[in-house]
Amino acid sequence: TALPICKGVLLHPVQIPCGERLCEHCYKGLRTKEEDPVCPKCEAKLKDIKVWRDVFAEKELDELEVYCVNKEAGCDWQGERKNLKDHVATCLKSGFTVSCPHCSKRVLAENMETHYSECSQYFINCPVCSESITQSELSQHLEICPKKEMICEVPGCSH
Repeated sequence: TALPICKGVLLHPVQIPCGERLCEHCYKGLRTKEEDPVCPKCEAKLKDIKVWRDVFAEKELDELEVYCVNKEAGCDWQGERKNLKDHVATCLKSGFTVSCPHCSKRVLAENMETHYSECSQYFINCPVCSESITQSELSQHLEICPKKEMICEVPGCSH
């Protein structure tokens, strides 16, 4: 069945307390856009809850058979999702553009990994607290990060 928000393939799955799985990007978008977000399937409240990266689901997804992102350009490669990145790096049908699953920008398939490093909507982990945030949120998050070390401004204080 299609995912309830993006209608696509589950990317970076997170599990919410009701047991549903959402793409991390879709979950973050839902929390940002809605004042009182609810699960799109069962309508369980999502405000002030903990979610976690669903590593088991990620592993299961990596074993799925997928086609090359250049299939429309004529590539007939098919293999496990975990091998897709390596294949695309050497695909003879490269030069074909695909849509970034995070920001929807059209990017050459072989440049997708490079694009992720500059994509403002790509999810990364905070280097201090490991919270999952978009690259565009990093500088703002670092200012309020709960695990950020505070430096005392009182002269002579070592705290």
